[in-house]
Amino acid sequence: MNYKLEKVYRNEHVCKTIAGGGGGVRSFLWSTRGEPASYFFGTIHVPYTRVWDHVPENAKRAFGNADRVVFELDLLDPGTLAALANCQLLPEGRSLADVLPPELLARLRRHLEYVRAKMSSWMTADQRGRGLYADYLFHAITGDWERKRPIWVLLMVDSLTEGDVRARGVPVLDLFLAQEAQRLAKRTGAVEQVHEQCLPLNGLNSASQASRHRSIDRSINQSINQSINQSINQSINQSINQSINQSINQSINQSINQSINKNQSPIPQSTC
Repeated sequence: MNYKLEKVYRNEHVCKTIAGGGGGVRSFLWSTRGEPASYFFGTIHVPYTRVWDHVPENAKRAFGNADRVVFELDLLDPGTLAALANCQLLPEGRSLADVLPPELLARLRRHLEYVRAKMSSWMTADQRGRGLYADYLFHAITGDWERKRPIWVLLMVDSLTEGDVRARGVPVLDLFLAQEAQRLAKRTGAVEQVHEQCLPLNGLNSASQASRHRSIDRSINQSINQSINQSINQSINQSINQSINQSINQSINQSINQSINKNQSPIPQSTC
């Protein structure tokens, strides 16, 4: 079969309705010419709540109409998740202490202790309501970190920010679509095995050691800066809200006092 790939665009009417005008907005959805038509949709590995509202209607419609949905990996298979966790580890008998400079390893330890201390304050009320607690969440993200390959440590550090921790427990877009496909009783499949994803990433460990170490160090800095900026923004917002509330309360109190004073009857003067 000689299929030709073509990009599916939102038509001008839909564009104006969804995007507020401006034709030519692309939808990240591709189709094949043939019967029946097949569609290709580019996803991103972030919590689906960050992007779902921006996914165009034609992509959602194609997903809803599909009889079968095929993903990169079968994320609903426990064996896939176990294999993904295993592929991140260094060979048996080796640890990060064997591949990272002592000063970088020490800095990584300090950063993880900082994150662990902050974890409770970063968690949302919803996470606590679902029975999650700080130590469990910390170990879920950092478990076996001393045995992980540097590239996976780099990705782990990138996820150790307040925003990422607060989104923990929300499925990434791929998993959300897989769960939806299962809920809608669609046939599902996968185009890759775990080793096909792991080998290229693990191969990055053979790159320049200096470059790899700089990347981890830079990732720690970014994680710290994001956390500091979020704390500063929260502090600023709290101060602004407090000032607004104080101003409102003062105005209300003044209005009440003025109203009381106006309505009070004058005290009669005694005459002799």
